[in-house]
Amino acid sequence: MQIIQAIGRVARREVREILADRWTLVAVTLMPLIAGLILTALYAHRIVEDLPLGVIDEDRSATSRMLVRAFDAHQAMNVVPVDEPSAASEEIMRRGTYTGLLVIRSGFETELKQGKQSQLLLYLNNSNMVSGNALLKAASTTAGTIAAGTALQKAVRGGALGESSMALVQPIVIQGHNLFNPAQTYSDFFVPGILAALLQQVVVIGAALTWVREFRTGRIRQLLAEERSIGVIAAGKLLVYVAIGVVWGVVFFTGLFGLVGVPYTGSILAGIVSGLLMLVAMGLVAMMISSFFEHRETAIQITFLVSSPAFLVSGYTFPALAMTSPARWAGAIVPLTPFLTAWRRLVLYGAGWSDITIQLVVLCVMIVVAAAVMMIRLRMRVRHLSGQASEDSASRPL
Repeated sequence: MQIIQAIGRVARREVREILADRWTLVAVTLMPLIAGLILTALYAHRIVEDLPLGVIDEDRSATSRMLVRAFDAHQAMNVVPVDEPSAASEEIMRRGTYTGLLVIRSGFETELKQGKQSQLLLYLNNSNMVSGNALLKAASTTAGTIAAGTALQKAVRGGALGESSMALVQPIVIQGHNLFNPAQTYSDFFVPGILAALLQQVVVIGAALTWVREFRTGRIRQLLAEERSIGVIAAGKLLVYVAIGVVWGVVFFTGLFGLVGVPYTGSILAGIVSGLLMLVAMGLVAMMISSFFEHRETAIQITFLVSSPAFLVSGYTFPALAMTSPARWAGAIVPLTPFLTAWRRLVLYGAGWSDITIQLVVLCVMIVVAAAVMMIRLRMRVRHLSGQASEDSASRPL
């Protein structure tokens, strides 16, 4: 009984401590709620919707136009006409604009009227297997639904048998071409993204505490006296975390890629530059957050709230187009998102500089914004610190 009472006393004391410390209280109440809402928002639509499907209609017949309208009416697909030759299909897909590209070849309507089986070519971007498989399923279902009724009636009326009967029952066949992950291997799909997400955490863990530690201990005064520039101090700190990230990046993307057999088909230099920009951006974001708080626990909590769901909201596994607007906005402000977009193209598309220009520009903008906000905040804190030092000096007796 005494042991139970003692445990109860300790538990009550701990509850009082939690209630007295507002940041611990936030950590166990508000933080899980926010994180839960963000993560739940990813799948609020429950199904993948409005995946961009490019369509090259070389037949330009009434039947092909009816087929395109039926595809566009499906909730999983958003049809975009493509006025380019089908010979350029793989190059069109390499741009990353479409989840799939449907090619309706010339003679499509004629073949159907003659009772022949007609094939539709569907190029799928399987670097994201979720969206690729969802699009293939939606396309196959739509094509089958359109043709099945009339085809079966023809088969019954004509008494067709054998292969001719099957051509009537299934007059439209989807011939899929899996691009950028033709074997549909999960290692090629998941491993690059997971390692990149782990790499950002390596930088975030240290950078999240950097300014809290300096201001909390008062060592910032000594640093300022020695270096006389908060910008120099920030650059030196950032260099350390980026260097740590580079070391782990080499381990992850040379050692572990080879270990699981993930191919790297793009520009090596572009991969190095994009990785460095991501490390700098994430380091600055963590340092920026650290500059706003005085308590170590608070800085870590806020930083992890930003960095931990970053992989999920980036659209790497579950397509961003299928997320709710809040989830897309959350992903848009995290440096991991543009990096993973570029990274996917470099690893699986065989991309070069021109294919990831937009993502590199976005990362540079994020770096400038995070650095500017951090420097403004640090200068405010340094001025406040200088003001406190002046007051202390004036209050000392002569």
